[in-house]
Amino acid sequence: MYNKQLYLNDQEWNKCVDSLKKIAAMLIHHEITMNEGVLEICILLHNFPDSIYENKNFLKFIGFSSETVHLPTRNSPSRKLWNKNSLLKTDHELEKIEAHYANGIIESCKFILNFDFDGFRRKLLSR
Repeated sequence: MYNKQLYLNDQEWNKCVDSLKKIAAMLIHHEITMNEGVLEICILLHNFPDSIYENKNFLKFIGFSSETVHLPTRNSPSRKLWNKNSLLKTDHELEKIEAHYANGIIESCKFILNFDFDGFRRKLLSR
């Protein structure tokens, strides 16, 4: 069985965990938009083994991302290329999605801040 965690050395693992926690904290404190923060978390989660998704807290990020992947982030340079009326529609759509997921995403961010990533890794390596 292919285990991604075996290809991350301790330093890489810790860097991914620190980045996840930093972005989670930024989301909690509204220092980054939900769309951008969730996108960054999803990118980082690709560094972890798929078994991390056995915990529903990590699946919330995937759910949000799957509903917003087609929408431009609010700080994206590509927004300059969009029609203004289309941007109004996509921004409204994004606001509805963010409202739907807001509590769950914040809850999952708090979970990330307290999750025992080292214990998770030890458990995987002992298999």
